[in-house]
Amino acid sequence: MDLRLGDKEMITPFSFRWVVVAVSAAMLLVLAAACGETKTIEVPGETVVMEKEVIKTVEVPGQTVTTEVIKEVPGETVLVTTEVIKEVAVPGETVVVEKEVIKTIAGPERVVTKEVQAESDRWTRNVFGQLVENPQYGGSISIGQDSITENFDPWYGYSVAGPSVNTFELVLQRLGNANWGFDSTGGGTASRYLHIPIWTGELAKSWEISSDLNTYTFDIRKNVYWHNKAPMNGRELTASDIEFTFQRNMALGSFAEAEKGPGWWKVGNVPMESVEATDEFTLVVKTHTPALDTLDSLVCPNVCLGNLVVPPEVIEEHGDMTNWEHVVGTGPYEITGHVPGSSTTYTKNPNYWNFDPQHPGNRLPYIDEIKYVVMPDKSLMLAALRTGKVAMGSLYWDLTYPEITSLVRTNPELTKVDVKGGAGTTPTMRMDKPPYNDKNVRIAMQKAINLTELNFAYYGGNGDSTPWGYVTSYTNGAQSAYADWSEDVKWQYEYDPLAAEKLLDDAGYPRDADGIRFKAGWDVSTAWGHDVDLAQLVTSYFDKIGVDITVNSVADSSVMQDRLSAGTHGGMTAGCCRHFNVDPYPSIRYRYYGDPGLYHGVTDSEFNAIMDKIALATSNEEMNPLIREMDQHYIKEMWTLALPLAPQSSIRQPWFKGDHQWGAAIEHLVSILQYMWVDQELKKEMGN
Repeated sequence: MDLRLGDKEMITPFSFRWVVVAVSAAMLLVLAAACGETKTIEVPGETVVMEKEVIKTVEVPGQTVTTEVIKEVPGETVLVTTEVIKEVAVPGETVVVEKEVIKTIAGPERVVTKEVQAESDRWTRNVFGQLVENPQYGGSISIGQDSITENFDPWYGYSVAGPSVNTFELVLQRLGNANWGFDSTGGGTASRYLHIPIWTGELAKSWEISSDLNTYTFDIRKNVYWHNKAPMNGRELTASDIEFTFQRNMALGSFAEAEKGPGWWKVGNVPMESVEATDEFTLVVKTHTPALDTLDSLVCPNVCLGNLVVPPEVIEEHGDMTNWEHVVGTGPYEITGHVPGSSTTYTKNPNYWNFDPQHPGNRLPYIDEIKYVVMPDKSLMLAALRTGKVAMGSLYWDLTYPEITSLVRTNPELTKVDVKGGAGTTPTMRMDKPPYNDKNVRIAMQKAINLTELNFAYYGGNGDSTPWGYVTSYTNGAQSAYADWSEDVKWQYEYDPLAAEKLLDDAGYPRDADGIRFKAGWDVSTAWGHDVDLAQLVTSYFDKIGVDITVNSVADSSVMQDRLSAGTHGGMTAGCCRHFNVDPYPSIRYRYYGDPGLYHGVTDSEFNAIMDKIALATSNEEMNPLIREMDQHYIKEMWTLALPLAPQSSIRQPWFKGDHQWGAAIEHLVSILQYMWVDQELKKEMGN
């Protein structure tokens, strides 16, 4: 099943307004399928007649032919809609129109009744013509979080514990974001990571790129206002505000003598020469080196913090924005309360500029108040989901498969949204130190794992046991698919414990008297969505080849980051990634590029050369083959071990609605909260 668009399902039927009833009686509803003729179809015990009615008319120019479609429901007749049969533009033309006629034929023992909803106060059609529920305004929700931010200035990036996109995306905004008005019914994904053609402007209405890829001109949106809070006091946003943010972050212009922001990821890679507001609503960014991914890094509709626009007057008055009481933004919500280590409260911005792209007449946001509540214990978060205390358990796709199946079993009324997952728990190693500096040791540990067995043992066969590289399939062709791997590389991933033992013997790691070849630690963190139980199960495969791995469960995300950065994790860490659902080039560069790379002790001149070529690519046609080459190198060198791809799910309350593009927010869901709404009647009915 292709889950690229994000499959939404009610775990069991649970709807108070759509009814499909099948009961024992004496009728069968059948739709016409013949073309201008009557067909008799033999069915055991009955004969069903299907027919189409042919209408012949002579039309006049511009006339629209309509017919009322009537459906009968036991006890009543319901008018569904007026159906346009034909638009006519040629005088005197004879038009043959076929109209399906529904026949209700008596059968021996059953009746099928269907209630059809028409447009009303409850139902409406979105911009794609789909009949959907009318979004409602009002209400409040709580969302469980394993931790919340205590530092509210995005300048610090990820260099300190705390700042995250979850904190800021409701309050601060970027030049652009994913186009949540993208029509996913036609195929494709409104990914906030990979598809520049379906990005749309946020604070920038539009942009132009020079032919040499060195100049980026942004048309800044008018009538966007800062929150009505001192010292901004609701004034209009200008290009100078955005100039201030980028100069502050990149130590340019008036900040040339200051320190560059320490925690950047994609934005920090921009070869920025200057950024200037050339007039009130025009921003011009110039670079010293052309690069295809510069626009991606500037707009960065991703987990970037370095392009979130901050209020100049706040920084000038206080020096920074670390204190939550000083936070002012242009986004759909304002921070109105914060209890350290406990909760953060966001209240609707009454003067927000944006409208719902699927319902263009609706000013955003819908929900009055959103509260992040700290629930570091996952069992507490799951209990809150079961009892309706939280709208959803987390803003990340971090529920483990056992947690998902448990919720499905105990609370079938909950709504589950799936995307094709990644293997975030997959182990990576310190490849600058023994034993993992020997590639054959890494191959041996991979060949010890029976991926098919593990998939069925842990995921009930619902995962994907096919090995993947770093690059996600959401790139629509840039990944290196398993079918395209060479036979030698496929061999590295084939389950063969005897071959694994020989590789370890040849590498100089024989079994000792106790049967152990070597020992190591493996860090995993529930705060990062890692699956401790899965890791424990994987170590049982290592035991069989004499490799003793101890799983270290690290609950504190900052401790996990510190151990990863310092390389003090015992040799192995769940450091990421296979089928990683983010933009592949900047994320893999961030981890592995350099001499050595940032985290895992990789020094690889061939990989660095591929990265350098990608940096100089000037078209997607030039870049995509290089991304595949990068992925193939990662796969061949075994920088991580492949585990089955987990089914990735987010579970929410049935009264928390509006999830038309959940599959697009692959890594985290905070950016779509402004489009969500609360069915307050249903929430009350459920006692939540």
